[in-house]
Amino acid sequence: MLGLGASLSSLYVPQSGGSGNAYSLDFDGTDDYVQWSNSLFQPALRNSFTITMWINIPSTSEQTWISAYRASSNNFYVKLEGTDLRSYFSSNFDDLIVSSTVTVPTSEWVHFAVSCTKTGTESSSSVIAQYINGSKLTTSPIFSTALTAANQGVFNLATTHFQIGYDPNRTANKMLDGTLVHEFSLHAAVLSENAITTLYNSGGPSIDQLENSGDYSNSNLIGYWKFDEGSGTTATDSTAGRTDGTINNGPVWSTSIPGS
Repeated sequence: MLGLGASLSSLYVPQSGGSGNAYSLDFDGTDDYVQWSNSLFQPALRNSFTITMWINIPSTSEQTWISAYRASSNNFYVKLEGTDLRSYFSSNFDDLIVSSTVTVPTSEWVHFAVSCTKTGTESSSSVIAQYINGSKLTTSPIFSTALTAANQGVFNLATTHFQIGYDPNRTANKMLDGTLVHEFSLHAAVLSENAITTLYNSGGPSIDQLENSGDYSNSNLIGYWKFDEGSGTTATDSTAGRTDGTINNGPVWSTSIPGS
């Protein structure tokens, strides 16, 4: 586990190879985003889940990687500012905000994962964990906030949606110009630390998340977007559920990928 103030520059860097995905998406920091239907993300976020992605950021200036924002009552987003990496999860006016102090490398590929453990159905508090490059970060709650299982279970985005890039529902939520994203996944369970480390150590990544490998199991994989199309406005879901994402406002297809 990485403690507060940890540096990641000396950790394992993904090697060449991979699952045959030769593309990533390059966001302009203004209005580029990928959006998904609530039919997948809303029920997933009402229970335990894990999200993973490869990301390459140009700097550590204030930025939002993931966003699903419906005013202050129901939202989930991940934000980096300097060495402060935070996950925000609000449902039914119940808030959980956790922070990790970490130096995220810039201008190189980084593997990120965030999970939320929901226990029971009533007053038990949900727990968020954050990972960078396969290592679980130390998290601290902000403002002694907590999210109960009961309130997480009624998470409601209404007519808003889940995005990466820019959130048209809260225009302050956006990635920086030149941010690259490669492969994005949603699991209807909390992946173990070993499973997340397996995905990071996959060599850029050589492990196709549709297949089991080592400590990783695909049994709860419900969304997997490789961003391997190379053109067009559809981010194809590789799982059987086929909840495709819509690519908006023209992020550029890049051939920069982990391990390249």
